[in-house]
Amino acid sequence: MSLALLLTTGLVFARLAGAIMVLPGFAVQGVPKLVRLAIAVSLTVLIAPTAPTVDATPTLPLLVTAMLGEVGLGVMLGGAVGLVFGGLVFATEIVGMQTGRAVALQFNPMLKMSQEPVGILAGMMALLVFMGLNLHLAVLFILAESFQTVHPGQVVALLDVASLWVELASPTLQSGLKLAGPILAMVFLVNCFVAVLARLAPSMNVFFSVGFILTSLAGLGMTILLLPFIMEEHIAMVSWVLDLLPEMIDVAGGGNG
Repeated sequence: MSLALLLTTGLVFARLAGAIMVLPGFAVQGVPKLVRLAIAVSLTVLIAPTAPTVDATPTLPLLVTAMLGEVGLGVMLGGAVGLVFGGLVFATEIVGMQTGRAVALQFNPMLKMSQEPVGILAGMMALLVFMGLNLHLAVLFILAESFQTVHPGQVVALLDVASLWVELASPTLQSGLKLAGPILAMVFLVNCFVAVLARLAPSMNVFFSVGFILTSLAGLGMTILLLPFIMEEHIAMVSWVLDLLPEMIDVAGGGNG
């Protein structure tokens, strides 16, 4: 194996490993690190022979810079998809706090954090839909194609990609608020009803004896009823980000996007 091919293989592996490290489905706690490593190595074996060969002299500064650029680009691409899942988490956290389910926190292995049960259910369903629709394969296909757009070792505008990645935060938050909006409106109506009831029966502890139960039950029922809409909106956001990934790749190579 020539030195140029060895260097190309290492750079291809760096970009793929960076993406798999944060990509939803692969970054779930419980997936052994050796499995992630095996996936990255297998993809490298398939993709590296078709990637353009690095023809630059492999000096140490060049090698370190190229490796950091490849890992950074992979993390940005995989993290952009993971950021969309953050919008779903944001929505479920708001709903959990407003409906009183935040008191029953459980550990979510997908996000490696404590979350209320319905939020864990929504997150697991989103991951299953993501994997079931083969969207993870679509991300891997985009990664494979990225080596033809930005050759290994030619990531020259990673900071521009980072700024584009940060801009995803606003649509993600908007999506989270959109998902939580109907349930928050229902909680507001329940609270209005409880407030009227408290005025009619001032001696009764309405907010704890009636309000908490009504809010919890109504919030749970509304969440289950809206789960199909939540999944549809979430997958629409994922598809939008997948369409944005080629632009991020083009920007990484110094293109205009």
